[in-house]
Amino acid sequence: MHTLVVATPALRERAFLASRKGEEELIRVLAEESDDPVLASIAAAQLIAARNALIEDHHRRIAAGEEPDAVAADAAERAGRAFDLIEKGLSGYAVKA
Repeated sequence: MHTLVVATPALRERAFLASRKGEEELIRVLAEESDDPVLASIAAAQLIAARNALIEDHHRRIAAGEEPDAVAADAAERAGRAFDLIEKGLSGYAVKA
């Protein structure tokens, strides 16, 4: 599926727009929590970048021949490590008292 989307300009554009819409929604939610749209945009960029890196890694592993079940088996642990890394850098941001 990933190969088809990447190889098809119309699908690639739709995927980009869907991703961008999700990022804008995340920025909106974070801005409501923090009352700072600029920091919300920065935090969202970090979170989206981590998500995208994880997704791309999954696609690369599968394209290299790894079984999807094997990729899925460690996906939660890898995501946890990625978001833990971000959390330490964003510790205390957008957390209501």
